[in-house]
Amino acid sequence: MMQIEGEAAMQTPANKGRDPNADVCIDSEADANRLLSRDDVEREYGISRRWLELAAMSGNTPPMIRVSRRMVRYRRADLEAWLLERTVRSTSQ
Repeated sequence: MMQIEGEAAMQTPANKGRDPNADVCIDSEADANRLLSRDDVEREYGISRRWLELAAMSGNTPPMIRVSRRMVRYRRADLEAWLLERTVRSTSQ
């Protein structure tokens, strides 16, 4: 059996294509750029649609893309980066 060394040895089907030094683990560039509706964000991340709507008025949401006057979308990579920025160790932070 041939032994593989270095970075190639760490590649598995589950992490193939991921940057081992990246903070955000997204399977592919296409997935990172996928646009999510508020319903998608609520379903996948547990952040309610209503909270996103209210926070959008104060600018306290992840960066969003205005598709039309009444429709916004969130790029998955932007959403995950926004969540990482808000990681704290205690509620007093």
